[in-house]
Amino acid sequence: MPIRRLRDTRASPDSWVEEFLRPGGFAAWDRRYRPEFRVSITPALHVIVNAALLLVCLQVAWRGGSDDIEAKQIDIAAWLAISALLFSNAVFHGVGTVRTGTYSPGVVTAMFLYMPLSVYGYWYTRAGSSYWSPLSAER
Repeated sequence: MPIRRLRDTRASPDSWVEEFLRPGGFAAWDRRYRPEFRVSITPALHVIVNAALLLVCLQVAWRGGSDDIEAKQIDIAAWLAISALLFSNAVFHGVGTVRTGTYSPGVVTAMFLYMPLSVYGYWYTRAGSSYWSPLSAER
């Protein structure tokens, strides 16, 4: 498994510690920040969403060593989607912190892990991949 692809995977559990193991936690903060979604913000939702993220990250990281061109193209597209998701998570936490004037559990790992890793992941994939061009709009 390529190490660079495991970086985003490793960041997810770090975020979980900040979001869910600290007193007050992300769920309580999110219910105050977005009261219109209060009913749907449940522990089951958080478990499902975070488990799905981890599984997708692990699957892409695991498949990253494949020599199959089509598999590499799919992996690149998936990894770029994951990078965009992690970046948007950082934006969500940052905007929420600014709007509420309160600490959003998860903002530290989002801003210092998710955001830089997603920018680096995009740059690395775009600059270093000979498989990028088949995915571009110029095709």
